[in-house]
Amino acid sequence: MKIYLDVCCLNRPFDDTAQPRVAMEASAVGELLEMIESSRLTDYASEMSIIEIERIPDAERRRKVLSLLPPSERIMSLNADVLDWADRIMAIGFHLADAVHLSAARQLGIDVFVTTDDKLRKLAKRHAGRLGLRVIDPVTFLQEMQDDNDG
Repeated sequence: MKIYLDVCCLNRPFDDTAQPRVAMEASAVGELLEMIESSRLTDYASEMSIIEIERIPDAERRRKVLSLLPPSERIMSLNADVLDWADRIMAIGFHLADAVHLSAARQLGIDVFVTTDDKLRKLAKRHAGRLGLRVIDPVTFLQEMQDDNDG
């Protein structure tokens, strides 16, 4: 299964886990990363991920988050097709970075786009038909994966 972890997911393992939601998401992202490491999932990203991560002010955190990206052959370059589709996605209310991520994920044929961003998920759910992409939070996605394995 091909997944695209939004940059907020890649950051989650390094967030303060004092809040229960953050702790649950950090744990879920950690398990998804383990599934990627064991080849049960295949992760993809785009150059937009690198651009966003490079803007993290803390050098140590930036290094750690960069280390969670897929290998370069699974990081899509930004091209005219991605940016054109991103323009269309922005026209329905998505922010630039989110639109580029979603556009790249769509072009990559991603099965699931995983994010901890509630606004992004809600907007994506509202426009699911136009996006042609499933957007889900890491806790729910991990639960579905576990349910599929149990069944």
